[in-house]
Amino acid sequence: MMIKRRLYQFAKAGFAGVVLVVLLLGTRGQAFGQQTRSPEPAASETPTEASSEEAQEKDLSKQATDKGTNEVTFRPRIQLSYVHRDSRSSSVTDRAILRLDRPLLDGRLYFRVDVPYQWFDSNQPGGTTSNGFGDVYVRTGVRLLHRPKFSLFAGVNARFPSGDADDHLGRGKYQVGPIVAATVPVPALNMVFSPLVEDFQSVGGDPSQPKVSYTRFSLRMDMPKLEEWWAYIQPRWIVDWTKSNKTALNLEFEGGRKLGEHYRAWVKPAVGFWGDGVAGSYNWQLEAGVRYMF
Repeated sequence: MMIKRRLYQFAKAGFAGVVLVVLLLGTRGQAFGQQTRSPEPAASETPTEASSEEAQEKDLSKQATDKGTNEVTFRPRIQLSYVHRDSRSSSVTDRAILRLDRPLLDGRLYFRVDVPYQWFDSNQPGGTTSNGFGDVYVRTGVRLLHRPKFSLFAGVNARFPSGDADDHLGRGKYQVGPIVAATVPVPALNMVFSPLVEDFQSVGGDPSQPKVSYTRFSLRMDMPKLEEWWAYIQPRWIVDWTKSNKTALNLEFEGGRKLGEHYRAWVKPAVGFWGDGVAGSYNWQLEAGVRYMF
């Protein structure tokens, strides 16, 4: 338990340190640009160049927000997706997920809820099948920082045991944990980098079901500025603290297209590299969906 606690604290402290360093570098970089205006154009950035780069950074973030892939700035949406997952234990799960997003206070406060309906198949001779509502997911938080070069969001994830754990439709546990997300636009690459850390800990529920304790680390590499299209790649590393800190690695790729002013459609294939028994691991997964952006 002591090792687990120290590793968990180290992971949180490490991420906080990275965020602090990025903030300091961004602040110092802006100050440096203001203090070292040299008369030689080749030795310093002109106001026009600085303004142009800032405009590109804002445009990249705006494009990601408009297409629904920005993890820090949000637009209201209604989204319906279908997910097929082939797990590492050979079972198969299909989910139809209704998602609602509602930013408030000019986007500084954010609320999201996902309601899944699931079909489970053990995929074994004489095995069981079941269907019904899964665990409801809720995310809420605040946008702490919103600048052209760097934006930061912090909040809370929660899962409610609305799915029947005995039928493999849920975990049977109330789960809660912090989430921290950032966005860093890079105009030179026409990309937005979005690191994301999420933690889930069980805080009650069915005592006969195993405890939940895992952390997910993601890095989304978003290419939102492809005219009416977008694409991103996202590796997701998971540490399951209930299984002696065993890890899993999944790789997701999403391609999508704008369908007019409000509608967006996408497909997202994913593959798992390792992680037998780790929460959220799988052999492969395929997701498709449509969202309406208000």
